[in-house]
Amino acid sequence: MDIKVTIPHTSTSDDGSYTQFHVLVRIGGSKSYTLTKRYSDFATLKKELESLYSDQMPYKFPRKTLLRSSVKNGALAEERRVVLERFLQECINDKINTKWRKSLPFREFLNLAPGTFSNANEQTKELVKDAWAMAHRHDGPIVDVTTWLDTAREAKTMLQDARCKVFVDPGECRKKLILSRTTFDALSRGLEMAQMGDGERKRRIDLLNSLKREHGDVESLLRNVHDSDDVGVKRPPPMGSKTELFKGRRVIGEPQETDRTRALDNHQLLQLQKQDFVRQDEELHQLHSTIQKQRELGIAINDELQLQNELLDELDGEVDRVGNKLHYARKRVGKFT
Repeated sequence: MDIKVTIPHTSTSDDGSYTQFHVLVRIGGSKSYTLTKRYSDFATLKKELESLYSDQMPYKFPRKTLLRSSVKNGALAEERRVVLERFLQECINDKINTKWRKSLPFREFLNLAPGTFSNANEQTKELVKDAWAMAHRHDGPIVDVTTWLDTAREAKTMLQDARCKVFVDPGECRKKLILSRTTFDALSRGLEMAQMGDGERKRRIDLLNSLKREHGDVESLLRNVHDSDDVGVKRPPPMGSKTELFKGRRVIGEPQETDRTRALDNHQLLQLQKQDFVRQDEELHQLHSTIQKQRELGIAINDELQLQNELLDELDGEVDRVGNKLHYARKRVGKFT
């Protein structure tokens, strides 16, 4: 998909306090729209991307000046416009370092749908776009304390499902990663507005940070396992001849026939081999069933522990609130004694 980004002009904000950069985004030849950004928005994007990948972006970026303001300095505003436009274009057109343009922060900055820069199959793109559309259900802050915990629990479950689908269904994994990430901002803004004790607020902030770290871990795992240019396409392992497969390994002597096969003719050997294959398949099936039960048991234990921790957090929060009320009551009693 052909994406072209330019910054044709700048303007001053209504209150005259900062410069606005009008970013024109053209998608193919049919769709275009304009976004209004501040210099600080670009700086925040660059900082977030470098923090996400623990790497420095190789593109030129205008420095922040303390002694000059672009509002009253047209030359400075024009200089920044040119450099910021080139910064966005280099991110999009770089054929080697594609991680910058494919990252979620960059796409959100330009209001681009997931899969815009991907060569994935159409089915995978549709899954990701559906998730992106569904994600807007958490546009507002989540202030209610019960709804906040329910939403955090939902995000935790989606991240667990996403981790399970990294190897088997990368498209569904990306969908769940997008859905879970969209809740983080609503949860964060809800904590800023909700009325609660400092201890309870700190515990919920720790829980939210834990969800964000887990999201980053799953996203990194998915990026390392699957090539981002071919999402959902499983490549067969490289094959070679028996000589190539065993190259570099020592084989001492010729293979010896055992008592189990020495008295058998070719037809009997074939039947014996088929029986061995059937027996191995049965053993693998039993092993798979055992591992599946262990996995389900582990998930159930983890869910129960998570629920217990949340109940303990709620109880601890109630204890803090009651303690605050008792402290206030003692102060009032002290005034009458």
